Amino acid sequence: MKTLKHFVIPLASTVFIFSLQTAYARPSLRTLRSNAHNEERVRRATYAPKPEEYAVFVNELLGFSVQYPRGWKTSYVTAESLADEIVHFAPEKYPKSALSVWVKEKGKRLSFRDLQSDLARFARQPINDYQLETMSYIHELKNLRSSRFRVHGKTVLLSTFEAGGISNPHRYKQVRVAAGTKIYVLSFAAPAEYYDSEVKRFEKFIESFKGF
Repeated sequence: MKTLKHFVIPLASTVFIFSLQTAYARPSLRTLRSNAHNEERVRRATYAPKPEEYAVFVNELLGFSVQYPRGWKTSYVTAESLADEIVHFAPEKYPKSALSVWVKEKGKRLSFRDLQSDLARFARQPINDYQLETMSYIHELKNLRSSRFRVHGKTVLLSTFEAGGISNPHRYKQVRVAAGTKIYVLSFAAPAEYYDSEVKRFEKFIESFKGF
């Protein structure tokens, strides 16, 4: 019996010591989580980008107002083949995208069907419609898609397409709005590589647009 006791006691002590070592060597998942310090989260909170500031463009003669990124250059473009006015917004240096409003006076009260007809005509001859800086890449539309949706209670026509070919691919987004006797074509253009990161500016552009 004495021999048995001598063997049992050291064995129990060994198990107890091993358990302590294991506990200290492998802290629980809860402990790890409670003691964790997320440096990336702190970095994002500390260096969060400031929201982009916008300026307001108003032209009573053309009958609309819209907000565009502050610091962008505003210019008027009238192509020789067009009697319509186009207002163009883009950064002065290193532009990754551009916005524009194309004002078309139709001389009659307009409906949604007129918006569809205008898009169909544009799809047939885009180079004759857009002879200006932002849209100079349009020679042939690819993957044209269109749908209707509502903005501020008004039904408008949304369209997206690609142009520029393999060497200089660009992506475009347009919204056609009927207001009185005018069609307003709000456009966004960007090289394909910048489209996803820049297109959020078009959402603000559309939401802020007012025809009067």
